[in-house]
Parts: sequence; structure tokens; C-alpha cells
Amino acid sequence: MAIDSNKMLQSIYDALYGSLTGDVPGFTTARSVPPTSGFLTMLKPGLRIEPMLYANAWSPVNPEGSDVAGRALAELVSQAPSLNPMYTPIGRVEDFYEEIVRAEVDPSPPNPAQEAAVAAAENFLFDDGVQYDEVTGQPVTVPNSVDSPAYTNYKNKFLLYEAALTSYLAQWQQVDQTSTKDMQAWAIIAPILQTKVRMAYAEYETSKPGVIKEKESILGQASQTSLVRRFAEARRNFELAPRGEGFSSYLPVQVFPANWATTQAYSTVDLNSSEMHTSSSSNFGKWNAGGSLNFGLFSIGGGGGRAWSNHTLHQDTTNLRLSFQFARVDIRRAWLKENLLTTTGWRVEGRGKSAYSTGKIDPSNTGVFPLLPVAFIVARQVRATASWSAVDKQTFSQTIQAGGGIRIGPFQFGGGGGSTQTTSSTWSASNQTELYTPDLEMVAYLNRVIPACPPK
Repeated sequence: MAIDSNKMLQSIYDALYGSLTGDVPGFTTARSVPPTSGFLTMLKPGLRIEPMLYANAWSPVNPEGSDVAGRALAELVSQAPSLNPMYTPIGRVEDFYEEIVRAEVDPSPPNPAQEAAVAAAENFLFDDGVQYDEVTGQPVTVPNSVDSPAYTNYKNKFLLYEAALTSYLAQWQQVDQTSTKDMQAWAIIAPILQTKVRMAYAEYETSKPGVIKEKESILGQASQTSLVRRFAEARRNFELAPRGEGFSSYLPVQVFPANWATTQAYSTVDLNSSEMHTSSSSNFGKWNAGGSLNFGLFSIGGGGGRAWSNHTLHQDTTNLRLSFQFARVDIRRAWLKENLLTTTGWRVEGRGKSAYSTGKIDPSNTGVFPLLPVAFIVARQVRATASWSAVDKQTFSQTIQAGGGIRIGPFQFGGGGGSTQTTSSTWSASNQTELYTPDLEMVAYLNRVIPACPPK
């Protein structure tokens, strides 16, 4: 049977999204980016990563770090994408956010009791940070501008717990529950994965999540408290955040885990064209309802000055199997306060009501800033095997020999990708059955949908 390329691409998308946002039976803690507010944008093609370019990046918690790496990391995550399963950048996060912190704000009547509760919560969750005045170069203390050690510990341990949930779901989603063989195999591996989840959850519990969530709830419920002050503080924090001067300045970010290129928190996905699992509620499916879009699974080219072009597999190619490891890398922007976006009583000159986003997760949300990237997804150890037709074998061999590359969804094998490193992809010359690359690639962004704003 010919391979359904579009369904295979959706399987890749759904495997990533489901693992990153889904629920695990028996564990009721909400995901940091649940399906109700999350959206995955998949790169096609992915971006090959040279980890050393981003190592030891400067950030508020790493003041001795490298500004070169800090600038490179900031640029890597600066673009806000459109609301589409295939990644399309539409503008810089910092540019949209700068408009927001400079919004015209309606004054709100003071509520001393509520303001005291908010101040106490902020003082628990945040510490004062030090920035530098761009004119004088002198250090300036910025109140409540960096996460406190307690809040950082909570966030880190929760993400490690989520990594265990992701690994569990990445394998569970590939189990055919109607297959006795699959369920017997799952019965062997499930207890091991569940133990890892329970251990990670026990460690997460040591971060006192109940106390943290109470403080977060106070901030959320009192989002309108001293609105003018909150916008003014957010604006000052943003204005003092840039590193460097003029066109060479950048807004630093922090990522977790810091050792994301070598971390062991990778999950494994194994997809087979004869047993593809897709979700009926998939965002990929919503945008491709009725097969109206053709995102393309395979493409070739990139060598000898040749452009990339879509490649349709020959009908005699069957049994495509694709496996890879992936990990989530959390993005933290100390200069961006997401809770401003849920407040009411502000407007931005030149932007109409809900111009940034309608808050909806469907194609009707055509706002100019519908998504905020909160994590990027990296993959490695990508392997593709199939019963390739003679035509596809010849095409792949000629492409690789000419210095070109082969792309399957977000994954790339061979050259032609503008990589900063030498690819170590292989296409077995002896039997020509396997495409393989150990290289690290960024393959997707996990985003949070921006709530409806501006409110006026």
C-alpha cells in the first residue's frame, strides 16, 4: 500500500504535541501548557543546531556568561509565529511586547488589602534584579524582576516532572490498544515509566507547589490591582533589560535545562506508516480538514546550488518507519510579564480590540501576535527505514552523492541545510535501506496562545 505522506506528517506532529500537552492516567497535575492554551508549530525543515554557539549564554542568573552566546540564544527564540501548524515567523516577540508595555492604561481605584496581598505574593515569587542604565551605564535595581530561588526551584522540578510525563506519553501514544502483542509489550515497560514519573513527582513535591500555586493564584485573581503601576513597572523592567548598545543590543533569555544539548531528558518516538496514530482533535487536522492543504512529507535538493523541491514517494515504497528522540527546552524571559495580557482596561495606539489575538485556537484567530513561544523542541538520532522502490533508491543516492540532502518532515539527512556543523548523516551504500542522522535539530516550538487582547 502506498504511504499516506500527509498522515505520516500529522503523526509526527501529533506525537510531539500529545506528548508535550497530554494527560497521563493516574497523574492529575495540569501540564504547564495544556491543550486548551497550547499550540505546536513545527519547522519544515528543522534547523540544525551547533550547541557550542549557545553554551554558557549570559542571563540574569548567569551574569558571568557569554554575551555572544546570549545574543545567539535570544535570536534563536525571538520570533513569534503565526497560528499555523507549520512554523511561519510573523514578528519579534520583543517588538509586540514593547507596544503592550507602552499601552494607554485606564487608572483603577486602589484596594489597599488586595495590593498588600499582591505585594506579598510578588515578594515571595520574585527577587530584585540588577540591570544597567543604557545612558549612564550605572547599575539599577529593578524590583521583582527575576524569579526567586524558591520559584526557580519549583519551575525546574516541575519541568523535570513534565519530562517524565512526556516520555511516558511518547511511548503510550504508539501503542495499539486493540493489539494483544502491543498491550503485552506495554505491560512490561509501563511500570518502569510509571516509576520514573512517580519519582519525578515526589521530587517536584519537595518544591512546595501548594504554596507557589497559592501565590500565583493571588497574582492571577488580582490582575487589575494598581494597573497603572504594574504597567509602569513592566515597562521599566523591559527598558532596562537589553544587553549592549544600539543595534548590537539584545534582550537576554534563559533556558531550562541549561545543558539541553546533552541532557538525558529525551523521549523516544517510533512511527510506522502501516500503523499510524493521529488525533481526531489535532490542530494539524483542523488546518488540513478535507485534505485542503499539502504540507509535503519528503523533499530533496540543496546540493550543487539546486533548490529544494517536494518529492512524492513512488507507489512501490512501503513500510516507512521513522524513529527519533526529542526533548523540550523551556524559554524564560525575565523582561516579559505574561499576566499583563490577561488584564483589562488598556489600549494600544494603532491596534484595534483583539488585534494581537482573539484567544481562540482555530484558523479564525488571525491576530498579529497570536502565539508566544514558551519552549523549543530539539530532536536527535533520527532514523528512517522502508522498503524503498528502485526509483526512490536511485533518487536518494544521486542526491546524497551530489552533496544534497533529503528531508522528511522537520528532519534532514545529508547536506544542503546551511548547517554550521558537518552533517554525519548516512545512507547505506550497501543496501540503501536506512537514512540516519545523529545531529541535533530544532524541529518545533511549543507556544502559549495569547489571550484576547488588546481588551479595548
